[in-house]
Amino acid sequence: MTMPGLPEWIVVDAQNGIVDAYQLLELPPGEPDLNVIRTAIERARDRLEDSASGHNANDRLALKEILDRAEEILTDPKRKEVYDELISSHAAPSTLRSRFSLSKWLSLPADQRWKLAVTVAALCVTAIVGSRVTFQGPEQFPKRISGPPPVKGADMDSPRLPPPPPKLSVPGLVAGISRKLRGLEEVTDIVDFTLSADLRILVFSRDVGPPGGSNLFLTTRKGAADTFAKPQPMGAVNTKESERSPSLSRDGLELIFLRGGQPFVTSRPSRSERFRTPEPLPIPGVDPERESVDSPQIFADGLSVSFRVRAKQNNAANTPPRYVIAERAATSSFFERTDPVEVWRPRVVNVFSADQLRNYIGLDGGLSLSTRRGLNAKFGAPGLIQKLTPSKVGPIDGAFWITPQEDVLFFCSPGPEPEKQANPAAPRRYLWQVLIR
Repeated sequence: MTMPGLPEWIVVDAQNGIVDAYQLLELPPGEPDLNVIRTAIERARDRLEDSASGHNANDRLALKEILDRAEEILTDPKRKEVYDELISSHAAPSTLRSRFSLSKWLSLPADQRWKLAVTVAALCVTAIVGSRVTFQGPEQFPKRISGPPPVKGADMDSPRLPPPPPKLSVPGLVAGISRKLRGLEEVTDIVDFTLSADLRILVFSRDVGPPGGSNLFLTTRKGAADTFAKPQPMGAVNTKESERSPSLSRDGLELIFLRGGQPFVTSRPSRSERFRTPEPLPIPGVDPERESVDSPQIFADGLSVSFRVRAKQNNAANTPPRYVIAERAATSSFFERTDPVEVWRPRVVNVFSADQLRNYIGLDGGLSLSTRRGLNAKFGAPGLIQKLTPSKVGPIDGAFWITPQEDVLFFCSPGPEPEKQANPAAPRRYLWQVLIR
């Protein structure tokens, strides 16, 4: 419903009043501390996941979308300023300003949850439009309306992909249409994976033996469009423990992976030889007694590697994950220092571009991109790559990998919606590739 004196886009619920992002997060209107806001959003996401069994998929998807929009607005100073002014200048009478929190939302009947989801979404969309960040212009991302031209490779206000490469990394792909990798069409339940820069070597982790146990497998092919050979277990690399989260160097001669939540490194003299027995790889500033790491990514120089650091179970509830970049003087050697890198969504998988100026984020709603102006700058607000929505290519289920030219996405997924609906009993994960522009 609407009320006299309020714009049409403000939807008012007769019982609960105007619902805004602050109320949903149980924060006071205009909360100035961005760290407090980010913490509230992370707690809301955790509570939503904890309540998953009691609510249907549509409800959870609706609230996830609202939390994404709330994060997009309230953690960006310019958008937050517009949003705060919007809420305060069009406030409803006090009788219609009752508190409405995440707890209350989760306790409502399904029809009321959906109605209030639309309410918050309407407020958030208007704030985005009011902040002059429109989704018009180049195919996926916002176009800057005023100000200096964007910095090449990264733009804080308008996340953009780099210029298209002169030659596609994988010939024959069509933008927005996902395909399984040739030779691996029947390989299922891949946990995570990595490729060499020329796309000819693939290492993946797959569940084997007892539940939760996994080993690494390696397969090769002649060219980026050719068929992969039958995957083979990686001999001396695998143990009775679980090996996961592999990351290959660009030349395919070094491999960093996780065993028991801690990083290990192994290498080989040439591609025709086997990887040696792995060695532990400690990370400065990470306490293995209290913290574990995942999502390693070896950068182009082979000297910098990013990790996501998580508090172990006893401390995980109040400590959000963090990303760090570890540096060393030579490949296959120990790290000498680590630097933090702040990302918008540390609880989900983040993948960085080779120059570390772009940050790709895998979400339930698809693939998002965030950029920054330099290595010492913060990443800006992420934008969704519209061609990669789940209805078109399938959801990104955990691990994903971007080619060095940033033109092809490799990802784990049950597949596009039509395929999933046609075969609901299909295995949970296959390995897919898709041209992203």
